[in-house]
Amino acid sequence: SWVDESARWLALYGIGFAVCDTPRAAVEVVSRADEAMAGVRPYAFFVHPSAVALIEVDEWGRLVRFVWADEPYYPRDRSGTTTTYAASLREWGTTAHTDEAGNAVPGWRRMKGTLAIGGSAKPIGEQLGAMDVTDSGSLPPQLLGRLPVIVGYYEPDGSSPTPQGISLVDDVADIERLIYNMLSWCTEIHRAAGFPFLAVPLGKTGGQMDAMVAVTI
Repeated sequence: SWVDESARWLALYGIGFAVCDTPRAAVEVVSRADEAMAGVRPYAFFVHPSAVALIEVDEWGRLVRFVWADEPYYPRDRSGTTTTYAASLREWGTTAHTDEAGNAVPGWRRMKGTLAIGGSAKPIGEQLGAMDVTDSGSLPPQLLGRLPVIVGYYEPDGSSPTPQGISLVDDVADIERLIYNMLSWCTEIHRAAGFPFLAVPLGKTGGQMDAMVAVTI
């Protein structure tokens, strides 16, 4: 299920974000059955920490802006330590949408453009203002201005011997490092030994091992 999958990602990253949304339907619905047929229902998807572009909170710690990449970045230009990426971003924000009266209201928007990262690049928040807004909409009034973003954390279960730790990504990295070191060590031994580690008896030698092979018991 989606909950189980999200739990596995949280165990890997240590932190993640569940974003809720309500897709717009092109048909008129009058009942729950119509909503189900048209796909009009709240749905949630998991946003990895690596996809998050910007998080802003107010002085009381409430989330007021959440921006993430809904498509992978790809580099367009590199100048010194600064790299420019083409980006497609999605934002939930308390001022992300403009209503008919021209007021900034809680909502969502999609943005496309470029982002510069590293070196002398401006902060992400300043660069977002120069991106093109391709679509936007308001939040349902039932949310009372709150953004439909839930922050999830991974907490290890002390009653279980595994896993232990805040994030499993460290364990994965340690295992991969051990495998790499072991293979490098074995390869170096084989290269420096000066004689074969494995010899297969051949018919042309009468089943005898090669004279250069030493057998130690």
